[in-house]
Amino acid sequence: MAETRDIKYINRNFDDFRSQLIEYAKSYFPDSYNDFSPSSPGMMLIEMASYVGDVLSFYQDNQLQETFLQHAKNPSNLYALAYMMGYTPKVTSVAETILEVSQTVDAIGVDSKPDFDQAITVAENSTVKATSQGQPTYIISDKVDFNFSSSYDPTEITVKTLAGGSPSEFQLKKKAHAYSGTIKSTQETFSTSEKFATLTIDDENIVGVLDITDSDGNIWYEVPFLGQDTVFVDEQNSTQDKAQAPNILKLKKVPRRFVSRFIFKGVL
Repeated sequence: MAETRDIKYINRNFDDFRSQLIEYAKSYFPDSYNDFSPSSPGMMLIEMASYVGDVLSFYQDNQLQETFLQHAKNPSNLYALAYMMGYTPKVTSVAETILEVSQTVDAIGVDSKPDFDQAITVAENSTVKATSQGQPTYIISDKVDFNFSSSYDPTEITVKTLAGGSPSEFQLKKKAHAYSGTIKSTQETFSTSEKFATLTIDDENIVGVLDITDSDGNIWYEVPFLGQDTVFVDEQNSTQDKAQAPNILKLKKVPRRFVSRFIFKGVL
């Protein structure tokens, strides 16, 4: 019948392993080996085993530490943990501003009201250039619809010109949120079918991915994780209450979808 050995599992560093191995040899092999001087061959083997145990213990502690967001130090692991929790890290800071967008429309009718049939819509992700030095480019984050006005997105209406004492032109003004940046495009060719294909964009100061369109004109939708196969999209409202709600939110099933991830390539 095998003898039960007393093994300690709380040793964490070189000195602890060395001391425990010496005690283990004295307890279970007192007649086989008793030379524990620093220069003996037996002590060399004990210290080599202690060295291996110390290294393995370090890597075990380090790997466990990297699984906790509050203790992780490796940037790649921090990004992975953030995405796992549904948070998209903001690695690029951009200048933001509020733009004042205006349009002139004619007055119509006997009561001289603005002709909203002339009102335009500025599409989202439209770019504008500043007149200051360097002419930085700004991107409008949301569309500007002069046909729609609400307490959340008001349209300011002022008289621009008069004709015979009555308004002949009106100026429509709206506020639009914009951030500095430029829109770039990249193309990738896939010769064969590939499961979970990965595309790496080698560039700097990337804010995010606006859209992806394949060669057949199909639009790919960004989702937090590939298991999510539905997204909310806004569609133009064609019902009677379109004046109060120009767009309606619908849940759409998207078989073509993608995820974007920031990865760390710097030097610690």
